Amino acid sequence: MSLEAKHAGQSIDGEARDLDSGQKMPDVVPTIALLQDHFETIRQTEVHRLRGRLGRLSIEQELAIEALTQGIMSNILNAPIDILKTVAQESRSVARESEAATIIHTIKRLFNLQDQRVEEAG
Repeated sequence: MSLEAKHAGQSIDGEARDLDSGQKMPDVVPTIALLQDHFETIRQTEVHRLRGRLGRLSIEQELAIEALTQGIMSNILNAPIDILKTVAQESRSVARESEAATIIHTIKRLFNLQDQRVEEAG
């Protein structure tokens, strides 16, 4: 894993801890994690598929591909994660809690996210 990937993961973990400490919506942090896992799986699958067509790459080229794909993933996830963070911070009232639940549900449906822990228990 590249240094940038480690830094991004640490940054995301820190944000999740911050949300956990002050939020009322328990589904926000798991939803962010599911979203990130979903996109990371897609990213890794596509990078793996691409490497087969490119042949032998230098370490610099490998790092460039990793940085490029991680950057694209981060840009795509920026808006939904920001929305989820905002929802977590604003979900103090019943009206906002309902709106937050709707947003979480919509994001899960939009990206077909399913929590493996829930599926295994069911």
